[in-house]
Amino acid sequence: WRVSANSLQEFIQENCELGGDKLLVRRSSFYKTYVQWCKENGRIASANGRVKDMLTHNLKLGIRASVLDGNEVYRGIRFKPEALAEFNVNLEPEDGLRDAGISPDGASASDQRDADF
Repeated sequence: WRVSANSLQEFIQENCELGGDKLLVRRSSFYKTYVQWCKENGRIASANGRVKDMLTHNLKLGIRASVLDGNEVYRGIRFKPEALAEFNVNLEPEDGLRDAGISPDGASASDQRDADF
């Protein structure tokens, strides 16, 4: 089984950094960017629920899903800076993360408002 056989793993390898809980990305932004990448690379995107299952259970990457101030996020992953620019990923207040105390590098100002889901 090759990494390139799985569009999600290939997307993560090319566009994301993995790490501890201080790294995070909003679930909706992650999926939107993943779908855009699939279209641009002639790949078939998995359904949003399937992506969540693969990220949090199947791929064994240490990623977990949680809710931060009402926003669904993935912890343990963030976009590489070049991916933020390439895909025009918006981390402005309307994305919900800056208001929640999340900086563009994924650092959280308060983990007390965080809940697993």
